Amino acid sequence: MTASTRQTAIDVTRRAWTDLVEFADSAFPFETGGILLGYRTGATMRVVGAAEVRDPGATKSAYTLRRRAAQARLDDVRRYFPEGSPVGFVGDWHVHPQNVPPSSVDRQSIARLGRHYRRRVATVVVVREGKTWIPHGLVASRLRSWPCAVRVEGDRAAR
Repeated sequence: MTASTRQTAIDVTRRAWTDLVEFADSAFPFETGGILLGYRTGATMRVVGAAEVRDPGATKSAYTLRRRAAQARLDDVRRYFPEGSPVGFVGDWHVHPQNVPPSSVDRQSIARLGRHYRRRVATVVVVREGKTWIPHGLVASRLRSWPCAVRVEGDRAAR
């Protein structure tokens, strides 16, 4: 995969980011996560929504996105989009309540997810830095993953 075909950014709407922060705050100090809803345009992925998929076994340092629960949540959310909508599953997200960036486990997980889809998929890891939540992006295609910028609508700098 060449640099020109790699995902360069994940753009997150303000509404989707607000939802992610609310999920993170609600679960704190435990991890939580779920699915990202959006669409792809060129080298950018646009996230317009997020749905939480709780893991009853989540801890302060571990979260597992259960495939069946995620699919059921996706099916439920899809009912609210009009037929033919370009919005669909574009990846997953989870929280790191401690100030820990995406791990090698996160990179391996997104790479495994990437091999199941013909199109790129993304992970947004929402990391707590002090009292603030900071997004970190990973993208995968096939078995390769790489970090990428996350741009939240209205924020000045990509992370």
